[in-house]
This record gives sequence, C-alpha cells and structure tokens, in this order.
Amino acid sequence: MKSGYENIYKCLLSDVFSEVDKKKFYEFSKTDNIIFENESLFLRNYEINEDFVTRGGFNQVKMFYGIYRAFKMAVNKEINEGFQYDYIIRLRPDAFIKSSSLNYKDLYKLNNFSLAVSSGFGWGLADGMFYSNRSVYERIALLWEQILPSKNISPFEAFKGWDAHRLFGLWLVKQDIQPVNCLFSSSLVIGESVEVPNLLEALKTDCNKEAYTNFPEETEWLATFLADKAK
Repeated sequence: MKSGYENIYKCLLSDVFSEVDKKKFYEFSKTDNIIFENESLFLRNYEINEDFVTRGGFNQVKMFYGIYRAFKMAVNKEINEGFQYDYIIRLRPDAFIKSSSLNYKDLYKLNNFSLAVSSGFGWGLADGMFYSNRSVYERIALLWEQILPSKNISPFEAFKGWDAHRLFGLWLVKQDIQPVNCLFSSSLVIGESVEVPNLLEALKTDCNKEAYTNFPEETEWLATFLADKAK
C-alpha cells in the first residue's frame, strides 16, 4: 500500500481517537466477561518502552497482548467450568461476525496445523479475525510470552524490524501452522463512525484512473471500504 497508495497510507497511519462506548460492547455481544484495561497501566506494568513502538505507537504490542489475554480468560473459564473449547475465533474488539457467514462444517475442516485467516493486497495475513482449533490458537497466543522477555515487538533476533502482519506470518512459520482460506466474514460495529482527517482527499488522489487500470479490484475495495471513514 505504501508504494501504490502513498497518501492513503499516510492518512491511515495518523493517530485518530474516539471515545469508546462501553455500552455498545454489552449491547451487541453476549459474553460472560469483558475486560477494559488502562493503556498507561499496561505500559507501566509490563515495562513497555520505545523498543515496542511500531508505526509511531503501541497498537501492535497491545494487539498481541490482547490475543494472549483473551486466550487466558478462555482457559480460566475452562478450568472453572470443567470443559475445554474445541475451536476459538479471534476478532477485533470493534468487530462482530456476520451470522450469515457461519457454518460449523468450516470449523470441522481444520486440523492441528491450519489457521483460517484472510489476506489482502499490501499487508498480507490479516490479524483482525481468524479461527482455528484450540491447540493451534494456543500456539498463536503464546507469541506474547516470547515478545515480552525479548524487550522488543519482534522476539526474532534476525528480524527485529518485523511487526504486525509480517511478524504474525513469521510466527506461523515457526509454529508449523499453515494459513487456509477464511470463510467467515465480519463487520465493524463499535467505532464505525470514526473519520480520518484528509482521507477523502487522499482517496481522490490515489484512487485515480491509473490505479483502477493497474489494480482494479484492490482500488475498488479500498475506495468502498474507506468511504465512510473519509473526511
């Protein structure tokens, strides 16, 4: 994306904030437990410093922590209620699965080495939603236990510059986990009204005739997906 849609890329990397409406989490999700953690306390308690900064912030280290933290919450529920999950689905906290895309048969196709995850042009493997059987998910979640003692977003000495999607993909390789097609789909609910400054102008500049000619599907997807975020 950086080379093909430079202006959009810069806008999406800018810091945009909106207040989290906690009521929406309880309104749209039926869950036994939701935890909201304070970012400042998180950074202090885990001694997260500038070595964990990626793309100007701490969003990625928080993401990998969140994947791990949610898995530990699931484990606690298993212990307390005397059962074990067969499959686990990872979702961004502001997204929900579209019920029309759910099919349990898609879960049964997964094995101990497969992760259902989507991928996209310009970023690779998506980290916002994926699903697998429990044993695969546990191996993914344990990346956090490697990140923290390494004192860096990447626990791999030879790949210290890697983050987000590339780091996620590298961890899958190390764990012998193979990405397979993600058949579930999701949509954003919480925070969907957030608008990115200057994104409208960036869309007009980057999604031009040349872009539609060279990358028609990718350009159309970007223009459609980001339309309601632009101002």
